[in-house]
Amino acid sequence: MPDFFSSLKKSARRVFAFPLRLALANGHVRRRVIFELTQHYHGEIGVAVPMENGLVCPITSVEHWVSYANIFCEKEYDALLAMMPLPIRWIDLGCHAGHFTLLLATRQRAPWSALLVDADSRVAPAVRALIEANHLDAAAVRFLHAAIGESGGDVAFAENGYMTSEATAGATHMVRRLPPEEILAAFSPPYDLVKLDIEGAECVFFKAYEPVMRQTRRVLFEWHSWHPGGGGKAQLIAMAEQLGFRLVGEQHAGRIVLRGGQPATAGLVLMENERL
Repeated sequence: MPDFFSSLKKSARRVFAFPLRLALANGHVRRRVIFELTQHYHGEIGVAVPMENGLVCPITSVEHWVSYANIFCEKEYDALLAMMPLPIRWIDLGCHAGHFTLLLATRQRAPWSALLVDADSRVAPAVRALIEANHLDAAAVRFLHAAIGESGGDVAFAENGYMTSEATAGATHMVRRLPPEEILAAFSPPYDLVKLDIEGAECVFFKAYEPVMRQTRRVLFEWHSWHPGGGGKAQLIAMAEQLGFRLVGEQHAGRIVLRGGQPATAGLVLMENERL
């Protein structure tokens, strides 16, 4: 009897698969199906790029290839990371799919820990996939869905495409503000590194998160010319200097990016806390 039911199931699968295989034999249909799967169901395809240190990089959205290319192929952080000791305890603000944290993890030879934060609700599954695929200790790697904000409760946040989501007035999404006290409680200091990729909110972080900055040895941040302070890169560096940081190095200074179809500038800066 078990053999009968097993044969019946196999026959049923062949019957149901026949029309699909017949459709896929047509090149136009096949290309359209591939497009739909890669654009809208990328997470179910199971793409995972092998990395160093026995780790893998899951690609759960087609947009994550851009982040992967920036960090692992173009090596946008490597020059600045070479100017500092390898951190073993860090905060990844604007973590997106977690690729920056994965980059640091591939270089580790000792136990490490990280707090990942992002205000975009769409990145949570990607971070979970990264943690699960690499069997990372939940006590060592934490993720918080929250936004950097100057004060108050929720932050207006726009969920844009290709790593351009940002806090902005009038946005339809409201995300809870992450108070500095919660960071300190959730992930105890001191921190070897705080990395900021928060699309203009770096000014707000330097202004409203001084308790975190005081416990941070180095800050690696992407600056954006449109930050609310209005003073561009120079103002951000001056704000960090007032908190006891000195400039260590820059990368991609003044590169042109498009924001709302209009040209703007951005770049990377590494600063070190002279008080720690």
